[in-house]
Amino acid sequence: MQSDQRLIIAMVLAMVVLYIYYGYIMPHPDPQQTPPTTTEQTASAPTLHDEPGDTEPGNGRHPMLPQKAEKQAETAKTEAPAEGEVAENTQEPGTAEVMIAPEKAVPEKAHHEPVEVPESIDKIETEDFIAEFTNHGASIHSFRLKSPKFQQVDAEGRTSMLDLVSLTQREFLPGFLSFHEANFRFPADADFEVVEAGDKSIIYRYVTPEGLRIEKTFTHTEGFMFDLTVTVSNESGGVAAVSPRLSLAGYEDEATLKSMGMFGGPAFNMQIPKSLVDDEVWDETDKKARAEKGGLVKGKVGWFAIDRRFFMMAIVPPEVERSQVNVSSRLESYQNASGDEKTREWMKLFHTLPERELQAGQSAKFAYHAYFGPKYYTELTDVGYELDRAVDFGWFKVLAIPMLWVLKFSQQVVINWGIAIILLTILVKILIHPLTKKSFESMQRMKDLKPKIDELNEKFKDDPQKKNQEMMALYKKEGVNPLGGCLPLLLQMPMFIALYQMLANSVELYNSPFIPGWINSLTDKDPYYIMPVALAVLMFLQQKLSPQAMDSQQQKMMMWMMPVMMLFFMAWLPSGLVLYILANTVMAVGQQWWIAKQSEKKAALAAGNAKG
Repeated sequence: MQSDQRLIIAMVLAMVVLYIYYGYIMPHPDPQQTPPTTTEQTASAPTLHDEPGDTEPGNGRHPMLPQKAEKQAETAKTEAPAEGEVAENTQEPGTAEVMIAPEKAVPEKAHHEPVEVPESIDKIETEDFIAEFTNHGASIHSFRLKSPKFQQVDAEGRTSMLDLVSLTQREFLPGFLSFHEANFRFPADADFEVVEAGDKSIIYRYVTPEGLRIEKTFTHTEGFMFDLTVTVSNESGGVAAVSPRLSLAGYEDEATLKSMGMFGGPAFNMQIPKSLVDDEVWDETDKKARAEKGGLVKGKVGWFAIDRRFFMMAIVPPEVERSQVNVSSRLESYQNASGDEKTREWMKLFHTLPERELQAGQSAKFAYHAYFGPKYYTELTDVGYELDRAVDFGWFKVLAIPMLWVLKFSQQVVINWGIAIILLTILVKILIHPLTKKSFESMQRMKDLKPKIDELNEKFKDDPQKKNQEMMALYKKEGVNPLGGCLPLLLQMPMFIALYQMLANSVELYNSPFIPGWINSLTDKDPYYIMPVALAVLMFLQQKLSPQAMDSQQQKMMMWMMPVMMLFFMAWLPSGLVLYILANTVMAVGQQWWIAKQSEKKAALAAGNAKG
C-alpha cells in the first residue's frame, strides 16, 4: 500500500476515534433552525426538584425557630382569611420554596402572598462585560459580554451582545440561594433590600420572620471573576440550622443549537452541567439521562458550572472536605412554526454545603467565587481554582497546551488566526518530519518490491501458505519490514488528535475570521464548501498521480472512496479544523514528492556505483 494512502487511512482512523468519542461517549442533539421566542421560554418554565428524597422542609433535629413579635403580627394580618372563608394550611417553614418535579407534583399549599417589593436592577460594568443584578432573589439578572468578538447576529442581521444568562425566572437566575432543611422561613420569592450598590460591589439583605439576617454580596475582583459572599447572622434567640445551597441554571432548545459537525463534537452552545469533584471532572452530556435520573455527586467540590464549550458560568464553593452537587432537568416537546416536533430543556445545577449550627448571636460567612465568561485557557489558569480543567483538550492535553501557546504567539505576529493555524501546521509538520520520512521511505521500499511480490502472487496463487513463506523470506532478504510504514504514522496520531482537540475547543477561534466575506468565523463550517471540495480534489489527484502499490481494482476503489469520504466528513466540520487538514495535506504531498525524489537520486547513485 502506498504512502499517501496509508497517511489518509491513518487520518480516517483518527476521525473514527473522534466520531466514537463525540458520537457515543459525548452524544449531542442534531441542530435545527427556528428558535422559540422569549415568551415561550418564560411561559413554559417548569419547576424542578432539588434532589430526590430531599425536598421536605425542616430537618427534624432542630425545633422551628419562633417568629419575632412584629413578624408574627405581619404574618397574622397577611394570612387572615377573608370573611366566610376557611383558611387552609400555610406553606410549611423550611428551605426555599420546594421545587417539585412535574411528575411528582403535590397539591400546592396555600400561603400568604408577600408584599411585592419593586425590582431594583443594579449593574457592575467593566471593559469586558455588563453584569446586571436584581434584588428579586439577589441574583445575577444578565451577564453580557461586550467584546465585538462575541456578538450574536439574528436572522434579520441585527447584532447583540452574548448574554450568558439564558433564563430570567427568579429561581433560575445564577447564584440563586436557598437553604437545605432549614428551621426558619426563607421563601423562594424573597425580595432583598439593596444595602449598597457601588461600581464594583452590591450588597443585598433579607431578614427572615425569625430574625435571621441574610446578606449576599457580589464583588468584582479581576477579569471575569467575582467574590460571592453569603453571610447569615442569627438574631433569633434560638439555634439556627444553616446549610446554604447555591444554583446555576441553563435553558437549551435544539432549534438554537449550532452544530460543530459530525467530527467537530457537540454544538458549541450546548449546555452541559460540569463539576470538579475529588479531583475528577464530572459531567453529564446526555440530556435524556439528565431528565430521567438527574445526577448527584458527593465529595470535595472544587467548582460547579454550566458549560457551553467556549463559555461557562462557574462557582467555586467554600473549601470543605465533603459537599454535594446535584442536577435537576426537565425535557419538553413542542411543535415549531413548521409543525416539526422539537425538544427543549430546563436544567438546574445545585451545590449544597454541610449543615452548620448557629447559636443565638453568632454569624457565619460563606465565601464563594464565581467566573462568568469565555473559556480562555490561559486566563482560567491564572485565576486558579483549577477552572482551566473545564477546557476539554482531550487525552493528549500535554501536547495540546504547547500547541495553543504556539498558535497564540503566531497570531500575535501575523494577526490573522487562519494564517496562524497554517504556521502551526507547518511547525508540527517539521517536528514530525523524521517520523514521516521514515514511514515514506519504508513504503517506497515496499513499492520497489512490488514486481517481485507480483511474481510470488502469480507463482503461488494456489498455495497461500507457501506464498506467505516466500514473501517473508523476500522481506528478510531485502531488509524490509512490511509494517515499517505504519508505526511512524501511529506515533503521529497523538500529535494529530491533540492539535485537532485544541482547535476544536479554543475560544480564540470563536467568531475569528480567516478571509472576511468567505470564512467569517473559524468555528463555523465553510459556507461555500470550498475547502472541503479542494481537499477532496487534492486527495484524488494525489492518488491518481502516485504509482500503484496494489491491484488496479483496489486502487480504483481507494481513488474514489477516500476523497468522497473526506468530503463528507469535512463538509460540516468547523472551517478552522478543515483549514488545518487542508494545509497538512498540501504539505504531506510536497513532503512525499521531496522524499520520493531523494529516494530516486539515491537509487540512481547506487546504480551508477554498481556499474562502476
